[in-house]
Amino acid sequence: AMSPIVEIVNSHCTPKVDNRAPVAISTHSTPVRASAISNRSILSTKTLMDRESCKIVVLVNSAFLYLFLIVEKALSLSHLFVFAVVNLFTWLHLRNINTTTRPSSEEEGGMRLEQDPFAQSHASSIQMCKNESMVSNISAEDFVCESPPGRSIIVSSPSFIERRKSVEDEDMYRPKAGGTTIQVQTIHESHSHEKQKEMIAWMVGDPSIIHLRGQDYLTTKKKFPSATSLYELVELDAFDSNEHVTDVGQRFQLPDFDYGEEGNWCAPDTLIISFALPTTAPKLGRSVSDGKGYIVCGYYRIRSEVRKALEIISNVNYDETERNRRLQDLFPTSNERVLINGIKLWEKWCCTSGSDPEMQKRLKFIPRGENLKELGVPSWICRYNGKPMLIKRPGETSFVFSHPDERTLEIDVNLHPLPFMFKQAMSYLKDHYFGKMLMTFGFVIEGREEDELPEVLLGSPMHLDKPSTVLKSDAVFAKSAW
Repeated sequence: AMSPIVEIVNSHCTPKVDNRAPVAISTHSTPVRASAISNRSILSTKTLMDRESCKIVVLVNSAFLYLFLIVEKALSLSHLFVFAVVNLFTWLHLRNINTTTRPSSEEEGGMRLEQDPFAQSHASSIQMCKNESMVSNISAEDFVCESPPGRSIIVSSPSFIERRKSVEDEDMYRPKAGGTTIQVQTIHESHSHEKQKEMIAWMVGDPSIIHLRGQDYLTTKKKFPSATSLYELVELDAFDSNEHVTDVGQRFQLPDFDYGEEGNWCAPDTLIISFALPTTAPKLGRSVSDGKGYIVCGYYRIRSEVRKALEIISNVNYDETERNRRLQDLFPTSNERVLINGIKLWEKWCCTSGSDPEMQKRLKFIPRGENLKELGVPSWICRYNGKPMLIKRPGETSFVFSHPDERTLEIDVNLHPLPFMFKQAMSYLKDHYFGKMLMTFGFVIEGREEDELPEVLLGSPMHLDKPSTVLKSDAVFAKSAW
């Protein structure tokens, strides 16, 4: 069963209104037309938000009155003053949330613009991604907006995968992937860069650190240490940014991998996973969807046995019997065969998540602190250590970018919109413990059916040592810094 705080996070990350079918659109620099959502849907959205706000105000007032009546037995003028202040700040916070959530003149077209802080000039042609299987009330041609260089157009839909061409702008400086960190074999090695700059150290984590759903989870509800992963972690970047950044991998020179002939499956050969970790304390009345924090980006290479399995699974000339026989030959032992269902689930996710909102919302983020008890971290934080979080708000808490020409897929997780308690915990850890912590991060697609279990990690766990020494984004993307 999920913990209470994780349930709060998951409920907050669930889309509440927009149930339209997804439409994918890529970055472009030419103006196109935008269609408007009907006034009825905008009005219903506004009404729904007003009702939710009223419920929150009633709950806050009820809790306040109950507390003082139990403790003090009576209300004085000072109590009423505090009561008024609490209501004022609650109202300001709810007004801020509703203002940022309700459709604006640009959002009425079904779009959300994300400012890209590092791409000074971005010239790429528009590529409309049409899927005949999608059933949409608004066609792809209706979604248009002027996109100046350095901006990304994100369709505000329950699910989407944005297809992009590789960045070929000669004026854009792209540092080498992995240049912001130092890979070590043991966590106690020196962390000094050749230029004597102290940087964050990382190593490939042991998959068994993270416990995932086992083969019999549907009946036993038991989890077991992960045996392996689908991709191996080869490089990692981490930097401190004042804003949330998407499509992080295109800001760096990616490692050059030789995979051989391109396959006809959906899963990428190179997988990039990044996450934005908030590090500032949340405040009432301030937008929570963006802000200062760490950007951690891992670069993964597909394992050879996974690629061979995908060749078998995607071969249309094999029937089910022949396919299973070849998979048994590829994975002869029971320990090796745990990969098969995980590979099938990952291929299914890559093929269908662009048009299936529920499938895209199966991505789970698993953060762990390896030495929290030794450092004396408060128990209210330790209680939720290693608990998985479903990332259930595509377009707000998760972004997916496909680069077919590079056989690359990037998944960006934005943790800034998560609830107050999570951000408060991260800010507290950053201020008091990040300089001593050992942290591990993992990602998995949630298995919900018998043929989707046991779960398998997408990539090797990221193991970070003392994440308080990350470089500033200005230094990372400035030529003079390197």
